[in-house]
Amino acid sequence: MSVAISGATGLSANPGCRCAHPGYACDAEEAQHELLQSVDDIESRHDLVYRLSDEEREAVERGLADMRAGRFASDEAVTALFKRYLA
Repeated sequence: MSVAISGATGLSANPGCRCAHPGYACDAEEAQHELLQSVDDIESRHDLVYRLSDEEREAVERGLADMRAGRFASDEAVTALFKRYLA
């Protein structure tokens, strides 16, 4: 059994309810979908979420792989990079 958190009581009147947002209790799957769609619409309108391109995502993955392998840039390399692009 799952219990959703509601703002007023801390527990949903519907103990079988699962809600994606801890501050709201949802009685129906349709209401949950509507809530998530509203959040997504707000994020999109106000540029609150940055969506990575495939190229950016691949670059992040390469960086994480380097980090996990212990491959880090030296202080000198980082300084040179900043000088190059911020000049």
